[in-house]
This record gives sequence, C-alpha cells and structure tokens, in this order.
Amino acid sequence: KKSGPENDVLKFSFITLGCKVNQYETDIMKQDVAGNSHEVVGIEEIADVYVINTCTVTNQADRKSKQMIRKAKRTNPDAIVVATGCMAQVEYSELSEIADLIIDNGKKDCLVKTVEDFILNKDKTEYFNNAYWLNRKLISKAGKTEDRTRAYVMIEEGCDRCCTYCKIYHARGTVINSKPADLILEEIDGMKRSGVNEIVLTGINLGKYNHSGIKLADILERIREKFENIRIRLSSMDPDLVDERICGIISDKMFCRHMHLSIQSGSNEILKSMNRQYSVQRVLSTVDSLRKIDGDYSITTDIIVGFPGETEEDFMDTCHLIERIKPLKVHIFKYSPKSKTRAALMKNQIPYSVKKLRSDRLAEISAEASKDFRKNFMGRETEVLVENIDKYITGHDEYYLFHQIESCNMYDIGRMLKSKIKKIDENENDRVVSEIVKLP
Repeated sequence: KKSGPENDVLKFSFITLGCKVNQYETDIMKQDVAGNSHEVVGIEEIADVYVINTCTVTNQADRKSKQMIRKAKRTNPDAIVVATGCMAQVEYSELSEIADLIIDNGKKDCLVKTVEDFILNKDKTEYFNNAYWLNRKLISKAGKTEDRTRAYVMIEEGCDRCCTYCKIYHARGTVINSKPADLILEEIDGMKRSGVNEIVLTGINLGKYNHSGIKLADILERIREKFENIRIRLSSMDPDLVDERICGIISDKMFCRHMHLSIQSGSNEILKSMNRQYSVQRVLSTVDSLRKIDGDYSITTDIIVGFPGETEEDFMDTCHLIERIKPLKVHIFKYSPKSKTRAALMKNQIPYSVKKLRSDRLAEISAEASKDFRKNFMGRETEVLVENIDKYITGHDEYYLFHQIESCNMYDIGRMLKSKIKKIDENENDRVVSEIVKLP
C-alpha cells in the first residue's frame, strides 16, 4: 500500500515545469490540498504524494519532465508519483511506465479526490481523459498565492492555431475555453485584497479569449474600470491578436509597458511554413502601435532558428527584424523535431551545426539590441516590484527591466518602490542597476 487510509493527512510535494498556465494550475492544486486538510511540503522533503506538472513544448522539456518523475521515485520509493500537465496529456503510455498515476489537465482542480480514489482503487486508467477539453468549464479560481510579488490569473485555455512545430494543441485542445468575466474580476479582487501588487493575465492563447461574446479587450476594459493601484501585465500574445482597441485600453498606466510577442521568425516564408497567421509586416505594425503608447514600450519575444527549410536569407531576415525592433530580451530556441507534429516530417531539416551557429549569431545580435534599448532608460525613474532581498534588492519594473538595487534598508517583498536607473548590466540582456528614489 502506497499511503495511509483516505482520512490520513497526506503530504503533497509539487514540481512545476513550463509556462505560467502550469504555475497557475499548481496554485489551484495546492489550494485543493490545503482545503482538504492535507499538507503541502517542499520538493526536497519526504512526501506521500509527488505531483509533477509536466511540459512538452520542447524535447528538453520532455526530458526534464521524465527526470523529475524519476527523481521523485528515488526520493521516496513508497510515495505516489502523479504526472499531470502537457507531456502527461500527450504521452500517457510513455509516462505510465514510470509514474504511479496520470491525471489529465482537467482534473487538476480536483487533485485530492482523484488521489484519494486512487489510493482506494489503484486503477490509474480511470483518471485520464485524452480529450478532457471537450466538456471543460473554466471556473476554478486561485485564492491567495504563495508568491508575495505577482499572481497569475488564467483566463483562457485552448489554441486553434495548430502551428506545425507545436503539439500543445494536442495537450490543451483546439476548443477555446474562457473563464466568465465576473469570475476573473472576482479573482483579481481577491488577489489584490491579499496584498498582491501585480497580476499577470495568462492563457494558452490569451488573445483568443472569448466568453459569450466578451473578448479580451472587453475584459481589459472592465479591469480598468473596476480597479486602481494594481499593476496588470499580459502574458504572451500573437502579434495579429493585438488590435487597435486593445492598444487603446492598455495605454492606461495600470497596464505594464511591456508585452511578450510570440514572433518565432522574421521570414514570411518560414512564418507561412510554421502556420503562423501573421506576416513580418504585421509584427512591425503591432510593435509600432505599442510604441505609440510609449516610445520605449518593451518587447520580449521567442525566436526559433533552424526551422526546416530556413535559408541563410530567411535567417538574416530574422536578424534584421530583431535589430529593427530592439527587444529587451529574445528567447532563442534551436528547432528540434517533435513527434506528432507536421514540421517533424518536413524535408530540408537543418543540421545541428548550422542551428548552433545561427543561434549563437542571433544571441549576439539580440544582446546588442537589448543594450541599445536599455540605454534609453539611463537616468529614468520607474516603479520596481520588490521580488527578492539578499545582498541587493531585485525586481522588475513596468517595462520588465530587471533591477539590481544597492540598499542597506530592508523593504518587504511584494512592495513597490520608485527607482532611478544608473547603468545597464553589460552581461545580462534584461538587467539594470538602479538606486531607490522613494516608496510610492
């Protein structure tokens, strides 16, 4: 028997991999554990139940997910090891060989009941539905988060874009499930009351939010009307889903002067091959619209190098785009074929040596672009959310610049302070060194 009777207090430990949606859903699961009188313990502690919230966005994420499952088994061979998340959703057969129980993404908000049932019944197949999203109702809400700085609020699940390199739509479905507007506002209100100063709105494809005709712009407008003295940040957006109305709403100071645009390539040919539903020209027009809000509006992005068929000219188009838009930070991925994706079957796969060279070159170009962008902030005052206090105070401002602040004073984590930027960090693409001006 792996654990005690159903009415025993069980110790749950969580390991979360991947995106902000997974982080949010781990908060939901921890809330479920506490609400059912069980205990959440750290990942290095001996637990009765280990929950690995997996990711499958890259092959490296798959490897990491499996490593964490095996590590949990080694930590306590008598524990129940639960795999959930996106790799668990699409690779049930593979993970069922090393995990005791696999639950689909739709059962995360009833984790405890599922585990207790499994303890009694021991039938793992009963708890997995490979198309859970067909009947999904997104109604769970997080209470007070463990993170005293920012909180994630998941408002949407599902993606109907089916990019050729991606298998997330297999894991999260092509049905767009959106949370009711009133529930979103209630959730943000609860987070604000608990002392959270920054809310990050997130989803699998955030720009696709649509609940009974209420779209993302409508939600942002309602947030603007209802709240004050809180900072709102949007997670990743596709460039073509950032429209004129959204730009008009997020010009309000409540919204961070930062957006993560999922660009992927600066070549129209490669974007078409990826099944991305926008052009390079649309990327440029979106960046231009954001920088009409603020000339130093901050962009972070993802770029895939070495996609099948990418020529040197295609790659140089990407380099030129990065030089032109000057993102604060670029997350560079060397393309790696994923099973069950169309791109893995494409001809003209690029050798690893070429992908490595292109990745290194783009990293150099991105670093220079980031320096150029950050130089505009010299002497500027911005509001920093205190995220860590050690030798220095560190945290992000509204532009997503990461501040290192020398101070002999102690400030509470989660507090906002106004800081003046003294210099940029030459070695890190998003960092600046600043000094405290005052607490707002």
